[in-house]
Parts: sequence; C-alpha cells; structure tokens
Amino acid sequence: MRGDFTLLILKTLQVGKATMDEVIDELTYRHPTNIYKRFRGMSRESLIPEHKPIFENRIAQIEERQRISKLISKLKSEGLIAKENKTLSLTQTGGRKLQKLEERPATIGRMQSEASQEFRIIIFDIPERQSGKRQWLRAVLKTLGVTMLQESVWAGKVALPEEFFTSLRRLGLLGYVEIFSVTKTGTLKQMSR
Repeated sequence: MRGDFTLLILKTLQVGKATMDEVIDELTYRHPTNIYKRFRGMSRESLIPEHKPIFENRIAQIEERQRISKLISKLKSEGLIAKENKTLSLTQTGGRKLQKLEERPATIGRMQSEASQEFRIIIFDIPERQSGKRQWLRAVLKTLGVTMLQESVWAGKVALPEEFFTSLRRLGLLGYVEIFSVTKTGTLKQMSR
C-alpha cells in the first residue's frame, strides 16, 4: 500500500510542482475541503442517526488525508521530494526511486482478469533459485481466478490482463512460462467421438 501511494505521489510531482493540498486532493480524488475543522468538535453521539454514516465517511476521509500527509513528510525526510515555501517538487533521488517503482511487477491484488470463452492452460518451470518468483506467480494466478491442476500447471477461462505479461517480462519469467488457449476440452474419449 505504501509503495503504491509513494508511486502516485512521485508521479504527481513528476508532472510539475504542487502544494501538499493539491497532491493530497489528487490522490484522494476530492476537492480541497476543511473537513477536519468542520468535524473536529462533533461526536458520534451528538448526530442524528441518519447522519452517522456521513460522519463516519468524513472521518475516514480525514484519516486518509492525514496518512497521505504523513507519507509526504516521510518522503521529504528521505530526500525524495523537496519543499520550497509551500510547493513540493521531485528531487533527482525521487526520480530514480520513481523509475524503480515503475519497473517493479504489478501488485498482486491490483491485477484483475475478465471471463473468457477460451480455456487457458498456464504451465511454468521456474528454477528453484527463483522460488520467490514462483510463489509470486502462483499467488497472481490464484488472484486472477485460475485453478491449480498441479503445482506448475494452472487452467481457467480467463483473459489475462496486459499487466500480467508486463510483470512477467520485468521479472524475467517469460522464458519459463507457457500459455496455451484450448478450443475443445474434455477427455480423449469424448474428443474422439
């Protein structure tokens, strides 16, 4: 999660300088507000029952903005961003970090597949010395809704997303993974009829 927000903050500042509020608003997709000031003196008990969900949502927004603000301060202390007056900008170190973050494989939870009419079989043979990458691949395939037939043989009716192939390329796994599309399924006895 922190890596994702770090990437978003650095990408936002790569475009140009911005204030902290502008960066937070960009990440939270909300317009500048003084939510905290409006809700600071209120308590949950003082609200009409219908207003409690609105109050809870606003409190969640406040907490999200505070987390991002703390992360921005941490990135500043790490030398990834600089603050001059009230304006934030990306440093050279931040630019290098951004490049590294953009080159990493996609986060497992972020990848999503779509249903497909084609049955796909994914077979891989990743060397033992790269067992971490093998575990990553199995976790991704499970997340995408592909079923394990054997430890290195998976199958399912899914369209694999482009970021799956990009991540395989970044990890240097393309040579170890084979993907087949099957147009006719069943046992040999069923197919010979």
